[in-house]
Amino acid sequence: MMHPLITNAPIEEAKDSSPLKLFYGYQKQLIDLYIGKGVSLPPYPLDVNIKSSQSFIKELIYFIVEELTETHEAYRKLMANYEEAPDDLSPTDWAMSNNILALDLIEETSDIYHFINEILVYLNMDMGLIRVKLKNDAQDLGMLEDGLGDALTVENVTKFARYVSTNKIKPSSIFARRVLIDIPVTKTSTSGIKSKNYKISLNFDGGTQIQTQLAFLDCINSFVNIGRLLKKKKWREGQVDTDIDMLHLVAYKAFISFFDLIENLGIDYQSFMQACLTKQNINRSRIEQEYK
Repeated sequence: MMHPLITNAPIEEAKDSSPLKLFYGYQKQLIDLYIGKGVSLPPYPLDVNIKSSQSFIKELIYFIVEELTETHEAYRKLMANYEEAPDDLSPTDWAMSNNILALDLIEETSDIYHFINEILVYLNMDMGLIRVKLKNDAQDLGMLEDGLGDALTVENVTKFARYVSTNKIKPSSIFARRVLIDIPVTKTSTSGIKSKNYKISLNFDGGTQIQTQLAFLDCINSFVNIGRLLKKKKWREGQVDTDIDMLHLVAYKAFISFFDLIENLGIDYQSFMQACLTKQNINRSRIEQEYK
């Protein structure tokens, strides 16, 4: 029996206060589908003190870093295209001529988020744990009084990430040289998800570009730091067991750093979730069709 596509998309905030929790559940279902089809994925959660488990987590980290470099390449091309554009080209025309590249950038981030959720599943970190950590940190920083809700939404997580990285919440209106790209999306209409245009608000201010470059670097470092805690080596006889609490803390920080990057890139929250869900459905279809 064909596994149903996801049609109750949690991009509608009113339907569920925790769309990230729903997506985490969808990713677990996807892993189950892969395993059921005989794909060589290990069962979850992993014993991270086993060498093979650590090797698998490090492979997922590599995939994340690879996707981050591809996202960075798309971002740099957009920045270069803006600087090289003719002076008489209107922002609207520029946006229309770059919407495919902007779509590539958004879709790359959705690929990254799939791998992030896969790591969380295998490390036995569900969204309940993420939510508790985030709420405790936000309370320590006084953010709950500043209007941060405790629901696990993309907006709240990115708001928290921006607060941590800059020590204040910046309203988007203070940024200059912004161009909104409204990307017509047609292929989502065949995936069971209501088709909506993707939106990304690119900021070409020089200082913001530097901040975004640093957000890329911080995100890469954050995920590499997960691997640095996994010290089992094939060539080593004496081994050091992993500090699970520290591993979860570092993975949580990497999760937050990713959403700081999403905020810096200016990706619309609903567009991000729609891209993630669309890729979920594509992967489910591929599994059922055995990648034919």
